[in-house]
Amino acid sequence: MNRLKFRFTCITLILLLAAFISSGLNIFNIESMWAAPDSQESVRFMDYSPPYLGPQLASPLHGSIDCPVTALDFAWVQFKDYSEYKFVLATDPAVTEIIDEAQVSGCNYWYNGTLNYSTEYFWHVMAVGPTPSDWSVTWSFQTKAAPPVVKSPDPLPAIPFAIVLVEIVTAVGLIIWFIIARRNKAKL
Repeated sequence: MNRLKFRFTCITLILLLAAFISSGLNIFNIESMWAAPDSQESVRFMDYSPPYLGPQLASPLHGSIDCPVTALDFAWVQFKDYSEYKFVLATDPAVTEIIDEAQVSGCNYWYNGTLNYSTEYFWHVMAVGPTPSDWSVTWSFQTKAAPPVVKSPDPLPAIPFAIVLVEIVTAVGLIIWFIIARRNKAKL
């Protein structure tokens, strides 16, 4: 009998939870049936929003870091039977400072431009067609840091021409002296 009562209680709680969720409440509490009457103990369900009617984003994931600055692929899940989408990439959360906007066929967009290093970007998508969908949620990602600049070694300092000329004359003089000294030695 206890199992039947437990199942009935679970089913009732699930139905109540579904009713709360479908009502669109953002934050609600369900008190634990084991909590003391005056306790603050509760199970909290936070930030639930009713689903919007638009595409679901897939990648890059919201909050991604170290994303490449070139050749970045954006992807989302197809919305209903729509095949045309409007893609927007911006530098602000309100998606008003747009750096790229395109209408594409299919569920991805290949960004061919070059993004700035260590910068946060925001993007969203809307299905277009006979009637446009809602905008998707706006996701953000951050590009990777700039690679370290490798400093080339300092070039050797230039030797003044006068010093080079003195060295050449000295070397030629030593060679001539050596040749003359060998000839004089051969005569003795």
